[in-house]
Amino acid sequence: RQRQMCIRDSCVAKGVQPILVIPPNHLSVTQVMEEKQSPDPWFLAERRAMAKLVADVNAAHPQVSCVLWDLNIPSPVTSEPYPPRDQPRPMLYWLDPIHFTPATGDRYASLILGTGEQDKSLALKVDVNQPDAYLAEVERLFKDAQGLLKDEREGIRRVIAAEPPAKP
Repeated sequence: RQRQMCIRDSCVAKGVQPILVIPPNHLSVTQVMEEKQSPDPWFLAERRAMAKLVADVNAAHPQVSCVLWDLNIPSPVTSEPYPPRDQPRPMLYWLDPIHFTPATGDRYASLILGTGEQDKSLALKVDVNQPDAYLAEVERLFKDAQGLLKDEREGIRRVIAAEPPAKP
């Protein structure tokens, strides 16, 4: 809590609007969590906590409002198919499932800062005062995306099926 106030105070003093970002992961990360029956594969509890934190800070300190962006949604970037093994090539948006390329970072930065192409399919600008609507939209997006990246999901299922049973 103390660190949060220091960051906010610094932003107020310098006239800078604080922006918090939930970073993206490749959709295959979520697919693994879904297939492993993770209790919260879409990070809904964490997203709710972030929205509440930002809403609380904004209510307590209205002189500077903090903005929350969620980039970890199914989008053209996060659902880029992996290249086939017989045609290896670098991915356009990703270095691996959790590290995106500099070009992708530039694209997200221009969206968040309003300096470039405004592609609403890449991220959600969160209304922190409406957390239920935000979480419902996140859930809808991930449910709608369950049919994406079929080859990746099938590969995940094969790996999970081949895993030895967990030791008690």
